[in-house]
Amino acid sequence: SGGPTDRGTVRNIQMVQGDKKVNLDVYKYLQSPTSGSALFLNNNATIYVPLAETIVTLEGGVQRPLQYELKAGETITDLIAFAGGLKARAEVKNIRVTRYVDGQLELFNIDLDQQPDFALEDEDLVEVLVVENPVENFVTIEGAVLLPGRYAFSEGIDLAGLLALWRMPVSS
Repeated sequence: SGGPTDRGTVRNIQMVQGDKKVNLDVYKYLQSPTSGSALFLNNNATIYVPLAETIVTLEGGVQRPLQYELKAGETITDLIAFAGGLKARAEVKNIRVTRYVDGQLELFNIDLDQQPDFALEDEDLVEVLVVENPVENFVTIEGAVLLPGRYAFSEGIDLAGLLALWRMPVSS
């Protein structure tokens, strides 16, 4: 049938067969496909895909930045888990959540360590910033040299020490 629409749930798909109704949460299935019971369709079965209640957009320093559906009670920590976790340089002290409140955009800065249970709302935009620290402790050699570029700096290194890296003789 082409799957759910952009607003169709993937967390509460209902399979109705006679008097029996089974709910399917695709996220749980993807996390552990062997858990739970096997679902088989019978003649005259109905699959109903209701509207999702809460869909949020996750961007930035996570493994899978996408749109995710959240169930009632799920938090920003659950959202990050659905996305496969944080990248190594993710900034968890200042996660930005942008949301519409009374017709205006509001920005929330979330410290994941302090607010792991922060509740998200439908159409929130969650941005996990990535630390872009500049490289430190280096010297740059430019010009008419065989190997221009950046070299590690350490206390006490001098030009003779850098030239020794290239195995070039130092003239006095």
